[in-house]
Formats: sequence, C-alpha cells, structure tokens
Amino acid sequence: HYAPLVNNIIEGNRKFFDYDNELVCEYVNFTEEKERTASYFYEEDIIILNLASIHTIFALNQSKLFEYILLHEFRHKFQTQEMDAYQRKRQIRVTAEIAESWLKNCRNYIQPLNENGKENPEYFKQSLEFDANVYAYAVMQYKYGDVSCLKDCVPGCYGKDFYEKADEWCQRFREMGI
Repeated sequence: HYAPLVNNIIEGNRKFFDYDNELVCEYVNFTEEKERTASYFYEEDIIILNLASIHTIFALNQSKLFEYILLHEFRHKFQTQEMDAYQRKRQIRVTAEIAESWLKNCRNYIQPLNENGKENPEYFKQSLEFDANVYAYAVMQYKYGDVSCLKDCVPGCYGKDFYEKADEWCQRFREMGI
C-alpha cells in the first residue's frame, strides 16, 4: 500500500531531477535487513524498496526521512545516467571532472558494511555518496526549510562543506525557479 505514496514523492520531486527514462521501483520484504530502506541497482536501472523498513519508518512517523532516502537513490540514478553519457561521449549535465570522479568511485566502490557487518567509515566519503547525500538534503532543505529531523542522516565526517554544498544547491534551485 506504499506505492501511491512513493509515486507521489516521485512526482512531487520530478522537477529536481532530469531523467532520460522512467523511474522504476520494486518492492521487497527484507525483514532481516530493516536498516536498508532503498537501493538503486544500476544494472537493472531500478530502485528496490524494502517494505519492512518502510513500515518501520512510517510507524515512527518519519515520512521526511523516507523522502530523503528516496531522493538519495534518485540521485544515484542521475549519477549513473551521467556516467553512461560521459563514457559514450554524449552531452552531460555535470563537469567531466565530476563524471571522472564518479567513474573512479564506481571502480573502487566501498560497501556501507564490511565483511563483519560493521559500518565502513570510508563509505560516506565516496564522491557518489557525498553527492547523493548533499543533493537529497538540499532538496529537502529547499522544500521544507527546517530539516532538523534529518540531522542523523548527515554523516559526521562531512563537516561544514556538506552544508555549504547544500546551500549552493538551494541557490541553484531558486535561480532555476523551481
């Protein structure tokens, strides 16, 4: 029963994203992985949503957290499209330097959890993750103003650069008239 809500979030945020194709979401029920709410799989071009995690988020009345998570995954879709276009020598909407950074990150991607199931501290420092987190945060900040409910979503390793980048995105959104 979350599909209409997810579709509303997608449509309500479409203006912040420029996709070449539709955004496809699939629902699964990973009760043993409740901490994983959503993941973008670039090979299949699909976002997998974990119903067990979504249910917990909404039971705790954290709808903005869910929207932030979706925005983060939407950004990964955008990143993938840009890297693909760059490799095919097509026009991209980011700089070549950013596309190269993302491609390098993909080749050396660090998973969020290590082989022992512990958090990898380097995971959040990756260019793909930093960009997805800051973009999602910026969209939420632009839309809602007060995003103090998301303070736990911002990894401590980001520091003030994260908030400065989010402010830059908000300024771009204003200039774009979104």
